Amino acid sequence: MAISYGERIKMYRKHANLTQKELAEKLGIDHTAISNWERDIYKYDIEMLVPLSKALGVSPTDLLGFYTDFSLSPDEEQLIKTYRDLEDTDKETLMKLGEALNVLKDSIKKTADKVKTFISHPVFLIPASAGTGQFLDSDEYELIDFPEEVVPRDSNFAVRVSGDSMEPDYPDESIVFIKQVKSIEPGEVGIFIVNNEGFLKQLGDSDNLVSINPNYEDIQIQQFDECRLVGKVVGVYNE
Repeated sequence: MAISYGERIKMYRKHANLTQKELAEKLGIDHTAISNWERDIYKYDIEMLVPLSKALGVSPTDLLGFYTDFSLSPDEEQLIKTYRDLEDTDKETLMKLGEALNVLKDSIKKTADKVKTFISHPVFLIPASAGTGQFLDSDEYELIDFPEEVVPRDSNFAVRVSGDSMEPDYPDESIVFIKQVKSIEPGEVGIFIVNNEGFLKQLGDSDNLVSINPNYEDIQIQQFDECRLVGKVVGVYNE
């Protein structure tokens, strides 16, 4: 299935190991524009096509989605260049190593499928709202076994999502993993307590909490509101 222009930007940005903020700095624009592009809220101007392509290290045609099954990723292009620079005997060695690596990978996968490691992680029973808000402060939680590979190593606990204001990134009834931190950067997602109600939201630029779903308005933090950060979202899991 074809992916949207926003999904392509996000895919190539992650491949280039760039955050939204870093990409925005390369382009000389506000990072919220990158967030809006990736969520398909707005499209970038055509004048941005070449600078954006250069910043991401891809061709304009790839960024626009005009690629075929024969198109190469940046990693594949680098591999071909490296291969062409090798001597013939080294090329043969590389091919044998590749074949051996595939055999080893298949063997590891079969073993991993048979033996899976699980981690028990605390999941708070009162959900964080991705909608109207719910009371979050509670000592009630349950230990749930998760596959080891889905639990971020730096997460301290997890919370169930309630509502659709953060879809599609954080679906209703999914579980988000939280790292306890004192602050997060604008554009990052966290769990916030606003006047004793818990919210899963993206931190905005000006005392506001942002929903990814455009059908929801931002939460504007007023002068006398009590607002504190519980932690930063470092992962999501759909059961």
